[in-house]
Amino acid sequence: MPKEMVDEMNPGIGEQVFQPFVDPEDPYFDDAAQMHVYDIVRSRNMHKRNHTPTCFKYGKKRKCRARYPRKLIAETKFDPETGVIELERDDEWLVGYNSWLALMIRANHDCQFLFTKNHALSVIHYIMKYISKPEDSLHSKLAIAAATRKDLNVANTGPLLRL
Repeated sequence: MPKEMVDEMNPGIGEQVFQPFVDPEDPYFDDAAQMHVYDIVRSRNMHKRNHTPTCFKYGKKRKCRARYPRKLIAETKFDPETGVIELERDDEWLVGYNSWLALMIRANHDCQFLFTKNHALSVIHYIMKYISKPEDSLHSKLAIAAATRKDLNVANTGPLLRL
């Protein structure tokens, strides 16, 4: 692929997330898609190296509940002793992903194999709990906005801010 095409297609880390979809008719589709996936995964599918408060929910003070960092895996393989498929991982902070999903949704996602009934049920429970959590009521959002405005005005000690 010509260098100017590479530079145009890969302006900076995370930039491909906001680019149009790669045209499947493009003669360089495979190369372009690979660059887009690499950029999207590196900018959107990496666990935070300094973790977030979510990593330590439920009383886990020292250990990340998502089990990061994870061990590096040179190549995808099946371990017949444990029955586990180990996916290739070249970075210990890399979250499991699917290249085609990354290319299409251009957002973070976590692909996992669900081999046991309990694992599948726990994921279903998590998803249902997540999508059905109640939204904060309008009056509580307004109360938060009013308190924030008041704090900003006190800190500013100038005329009232117009929101």
